[in-house]
Amino acid sequence: MISDKELERAVAELREASTGAYRHVDSLDVIANSIGVEVDGKFIHEVENETYAALADLIDRPMCGEEIE
Repeated sequence: MISDKELERAVAELREASTGAYRHVDSLDVIANSIGVEVDGKFIHEVENETYAALADLIDRPMCGEEIE
């Protein structure tokens, strides 16, 4: 599970990307790197799969004070 510090870093990185800061970089690479997915040396489908899984983990993350089932 992603830590609070990693989540804060991911949010900051994604917000920076939304400003056009990474205009000349593939968006999948930006998103993957923002959420901690390494892209170097991997096939695109591997990066996509890992990125989707990491995004799902972020979305499915328990909220503060929420009980884990």
